Amino acid sequence: MNNSLTIATVGKAVGLWGEVKLHLHTDFDSQFKKGATFTTNKNQKLTIEKFNHDKSTVKFLGISTREDAQKLTNQTILT
Repeated sequence: MNNSLTIATVGKAVGLWGEVKLHLHTDFDSQFKKGATFTTNKNQKLTIEKFNHDKSTVKFLGISTREDAQKLTNQTILT
């Protein structure tokens, strides 16, 4: 039994340094803070480096180029 809950969907890449737009499916955006780790629907672990609450953009550790960020597009973030 899978107890994962979808909390966001990764949108398009923003800028040149690996940031992506998050489409939130939760009212609790406070869980998106530096150091928080989440799993995607493709079993990839992502750790938040920084999150902009106003723009709903996120930068994940290890994702440093626009091309890397584009690979995350349309994945779902689970908790």
